[in-house]
This record gives sequence, structure tokens and C-alpha cells, in this order.
Amino acid sequence: MVNQRSMDDIAGFIFVSDEPRPSDLIVVPGTLHSAWALCRRAGELYFSHYAPRILVTGRFSQQFSSFKEEADAVFKRHPGCEEATSPVRASDSDTEADFLRRILVHMGVPEEAVLSEDRSVNTFANAYNAASMLMEKGVPCASMLLCPKPYHARRALMTFQHAFPAARLLVCPADIPQLNIRNWSSTREGYLRILGEMGKCAAYFSVDGMYEAASGPVS
Repeated sequence: MVNQRSMDDIAGFIFVSDEPRPSDLIVVPGTLHSAWALCRRAGELYFSHYAPRILVTGRFSQQFSSFKEEADAVFKRHPGCEEATSPVRASDSDTEADFLRRILVHMGVPEEAVLSEDRSVNTFANAYNAASMLMEKGVPCASMLLCPKPYHARRALMTFQHAFPAARLLVCPADIPQLNIRNWSSTREGYLRILGEMGKCAAYFSVDGMYEAASGPVS
């Protein structure tokens, strides 16, 4: 490939992945598509005793006015996806967080081990609303394991680092064979998706005050 070095650099930036370590909390960023994959990874970490709680986040994407509208759009684009045919029906939930919670409980995670933040409409809000909720409830969060989609890993890390500046954050992404570090540049669709993620990373941290907050000392 002509631009192999640049492709490798892009992949190294976007597809963050760490080895898990015992932590206070496992966090699943809000999503509908690939919800089962994210929950499988979070459940695997929970049942391996890496953390005693799982926090699920998300209302519905800011592109939509309701979770039902989001589900209709996602299932139209991906009619064969696991979420469209699963025993846990999206139609029984009003938010991404509730859908994720129901999947985890279906997998055997105790209900009392699942915390929900259900007001967020994007990754930025996922992180900040989670920080407010955890502080209000007094839930320990000095160390966290993030379980995003693999191509969402950098943006999730950057955002949660900003909301939890003193926490130790490790990224333990879900396994999504359709788009990962090995195959993202093999199709134009994957290539454009990852370039779009780079743009979103920049956009999230270009708003007023972000430079000062991001480059300041750890609190």
C-alpha cells in the first residue's frame, strides 16, 4: 500500500487496546448497533472479576428524537444485525442504557451490579453525565475499564479522560469482526469511517476551553 506508514499511524491512534487490570468499574458507552458485542466484552470482564460493577450509558443518538426512531433506522441499515433478532427486544427499552442493561442481565450479570446513565445523546455526554452520577451516588471510580467499539476506542478514551482526569482508564474494546484494526483499510467504507472518527476526535476537543482543560495539570 502506497501510504502504509500513514495507515499504520492512523490505526495506532484510533484502535486503542489495553490489557485489563482489576478496577472499580466497567463502562459501556451508549450504543444500539453492536450492543451485544460490547455487553459480551463487559460481561467477560465482570465474570473474570476485573470489576464489581458495570455502568451502561446512553439515551439515544442525537440524530434521533427517540430510541424507537434510532432502532428503526439502525435495523433498516443492518437488518441482519444481532440486535434486530436478539431475545432481548429493543422495543422493550426506551434508551440505549436500558437496552444494554437488559442484555447484561440476560447474560447473567446481577441487576444490582449494573448502573445506568440514561440521559446522554453522545460520547461527550456519556462521560460527563456518568461522572456526575457516580459522584452523586458515591460510587468508586478511581479506575475504569472502557468497553467501546474498537473504532470508537480513542474518542471514548479521550472523552472519559477529560471527565475523569484523575482516574486510571484502560480500554478493553469489544470484538467486532466487521471493522477492526486488521481490516479497516480494506474497504472504502471502513477507510472513510475511520477518517471520520479522526475528525470527531478533533471536533470534540476544538470547542472553547477544551485546550486549557485538556492541557492542564491532573487534578
